[in-house]
Amino acid sequence: MKKTYIFICCIVLNLFMLNASAWADDSANQQDPLVGMEIIKVGQGEELLVPKGTKTHKIGAQLFIEDRAESIMNQIVALEKRLHELELANLELKKEILELKK
Repeated sequence: MKKTYIFICCIVLNLFMLNASAWADDSANQQDPLVGMEIIKVGQGEELLVPKGTKTHKIGAQLFIEDRAESIMNQIVALEKRLHELELANLELKKEILELKK
């Protein structure tokens, strides 16, 4: 009877330890990426750490990732476009202020 009790306790303890170790492995793999970076899924269980906004496309089994210089150029073009839009909005607001002052 005592041996059966010890055997059952060992099984329960083993199950608890296996569950705890599986939980620890999952939490260790899900770390936040660095600032300005993102994790993209490539395939089954495969991930890549790339700069945010990097464009990727797949042809067959090949994965093409945008070059770093291309990525920076696209970000600069987007920033220039946004700056131009803000300047236009600022001019419109200045015109409205002048009209309201009259």
